Amino acid sequence: MKKEETKKEKEIDYSIEAKDQSHLKTISKIFYIVAKIWKVFVIIGMVGVFIGMVCIPLLMANIKVTKEDEKRYFNIFGTEFYLNRTPDSFEIYEKGKETDKQEINEKSEVEAIDEVLRYLDKHDLKLMTVFVEIELALTIVLLFIEIKILKKVYLFFKNIHDKTTPFTNDNTDLLKGIAKLSIYSIIISVTSSIIASSVFDTSFSVSLNDIAKILLIFVAVYVFEYGTKLQTETKGEIYSKDE
Repeated sequence: MKKEETKKEKEIDYSIEAKDQSHLKTISKIFYIVAKIWKVFVIIGMVGVFIGMVCIPLLMANIKVTKEDEKRYFNIFGTEFYLNRTPDSFEIYEKGKETDKQEINEKSEVEAIDEVLRYLDKHDLKLMTVFVEIELALTIVLLFIEIKILKKVYLFFKNIHDKTTPFTNDNTDLLKGIAKLSIYSIIISVTSSIIASSVFDTSFSVSLNDIAKILLIFVAVYVFEYGTKLQTETKGEIYSKDE
């Protein structure tokens, strides 16, 4: 009787273990598919930013702004119009069409236009174009790093799904690579934030969440290094050989 009970207990334990393994493989498959799709969207975004880098200098070169008392005279690609500040609103009209005015009186919109005009009064458009291009270039670098991270994330979860154990040297190296790339990403983000705060009158900030994520990744690296070492010493496998 005791032998039969022991045999049944082993069968139950094995069925639970196999079920857990199946769940882990399913979850890892979902993650590596999501990483692959996300990578495609990031590549599309990077192409969009690159197109912006090409178009913005052409756009800015064709914008001229002249201040006349409370009026701003704009010449954009040959189209001439005035932006006139009244006590509570802005009036927009094309040159020679003063009777055909368009009024902007929404408080939030008026405040936003005031902010843009104050910025234009303080900064040169050519200089602004240079710094916008720098910001976009840094954005492209950030997106490129994200693509590299997503590639490693894809390989990490693909290994978990395909191999007999998640604790491998390959997975440990992939986690280390993700951590290093994340550090590069933070450095570039901080550089971008410094430039934005000094040129575009925005506040400088460092994301503590990003730093916390990197620390968690390094903890995961330690766990996987320890798991790989332990598994090598015991010559064990997490997954069943039947999987």
